[in-house]
Amino acid sequence: MGAFVLTAQLHIKPRCVGKLMPASQVNASAARKMKPGCRRFDVPFDPQDTTKVMLHEVYDDAAAFEAYRQTPPFKHYFATALGWLESRESTFWRREHGT
Repeated sequence: MGAFVLTAQLHIKPRCVGKLMPASQVNASAARKMKPGCRRFDVPFDPQDTTKVMLHEVYDDAAAFEAYRQTPPFKHYFATALGWLESRESTFWRREHGT
């Protein structure tokens, strides 16, 4: 079975950019430390509009993703970050091994 991939497009409230970006980096770091499970977690931002951020997460499988969602770092981040967002759109993907 292939990897489980999540991409999320976040639109941050302008006054919250300085809060969300550091919190997202902490969340990404916590996910990457989860072994086994998280293969990659990137937080790129739009260089033209710092209120637009993308999360790109790659996990071994959906179970690894769900396991991370149950951790204290994720629960704290999610509960806090929702209040800083104008909107978010998540898409789930599956990537075959070796691609």
